Amino acid sequence: MSILKLVNYSSLNKRFASYLAPQALVFLGVLISVLLLSAIIFRQSLAFAYDSWGSYSGYNHGALVVLVWIVLLIRLAPSAGSKQIGEKASILLFTFLAFFILFFLYRLSVILSFEFAQQITMASAIMLAVFLTHGGLNLGQALILLAFLFCGLPVWDSSAGFLQEWTVSVTQSALSAINMPSLVYGPYVEIPSGTFVIAEGCSGLRYSLAALAIATFYAATSLHRTGHRLVIVVLAISLSLIANWVRVISIVWIGHVTEMKSALIDDHYFFGWVLFGIALVPIFLIGRVFENREFVDAAA
Repeated sequence: MSILKLVNYSSLNKRFASYLAPQALVFLGVLISVLLLSAIIFRQSLAFAYDSWGSYSGYNHGALVVLVWIVLLIRLAPSAGSKQIGEKASILLFTFLAFFILFFLYRLSVILSFEFAQQITMASAIMLAVFLTHGGLNLGQALILLAFLFCGLPVWDSSAGFLQEWTVSVTQSALSAINMPSLVYGPYVEIPSGTFVIAEGCSGLRYSLAALAIATFYAATSLHRTGHRLVIVVLAISLSLIANWVRVISIVWIGHVTEMKSALIDDHYFFGWVLFGIALVPIFLIGRVFENREFVDAAA
């Protein structure tokens, strides 16, 4: 059978036509205006984010996240205006108040050179604008899209320190549990054959950010219940941290039993991504169960 015959042109035409509906075109026009205006107003913070995507490997996925986020916003166009949110005076009042507060906090963070707050308020203000102009977007959808956007912004640097401390602590406990001779002081793990350094790069931050981005994207596109989305996100972060702990402990143990001669010691990042891929499997299995449950409930 020809591939062309497998294409459902009727479905494609309906999908395309949904983007040409008046409310969809209005939303797309407003969305483009919001993004362009944001690029002007927040240009300083956007420039900082852009620099971080190339200067720190933990954020090298940032440009892709922002691009996918914009595509997800465009996909919202057919459902725009379904709730007429803009007609409610109380919500309009909240809009002006929220924007005033966010913009005030943003300007204050610029004055104080507090980059973390700049990124948070910038992303929140943009997402708030999208939420209030769409008219059919519920709060849960807006929050999961905002969480996905945060995955690509440089707001996670401060978490590397305590993630590193957790990794050192877990490694020390694990080595003690298996009675492996070792001495842990600061970020250093000394064994009879040599010494390992659990640096910030070993904290698991890059794995956690990747897991969070994948989980929030999956939750935004495939799940509808807030509880299900929250479970997937928490599970993704937890399993990514556990995978990193297993990576570090395994490398130290391998170094001990091979007297630091294993090639895996020098290639431990690849080993980490393999463990990360394995850790993702339960997330999608549980997510599939949630999808089926939501489908059955919707059909009932």
